[in-house]
Amino acid sequence: MLSDTYDIASYIVANYQKASKIIEIGIGNLPLIAVEIKKRLPTTLLLVVDINQAVLEDIARKYPRLVTVVDDVFSPNIGVYQNVNLIYSIRPPAEMLPAMLKIAKEVKADLIIRPITDEQPYGFKEFKLVNYGMAVLYHYVAERP
Repeated sequence: MLSDTYDIASYIVANYQKASKIIEIGIGNLPLIAVEIKKRLPTTLLLVVDINQAVLEDIARKYPRLVTVVDDVFSPNIGVYQNVNLIYSIRPPAEMLPAMLKIAKEVKADLIIRPITDEQPYGFKEFKLVNYGMAVLYHYVAERP
């Protein structure tokens, strides 16, 4: 578990209490933040997305309240992301950042990134740095009509 797991979840819950749909991209083997968010926002549809089917099957078995979706952000099924209020990702590889931002802009969703390190990743000019408890996050707020 990451030392800032509860702070990340708390930040998302505090800012997206009225969200109807939230998506975590690249869930991997760390579903604790998604589980915590779902616990605190039980009526919000929470999707966890990964490219690895086996990982998602394991998560679905252990955490049936999370909706799992196989998707590749480099060639996304954009329908998965329609009507989403927030997309977030925890420690994504740097090469995924442009693809995630492209998806967020296309569907007009906010995007939160918890980077691997405390350094500002390249290309984060459109993001606001947020320090929330122990969490260091980058938050992109979508332009909505």
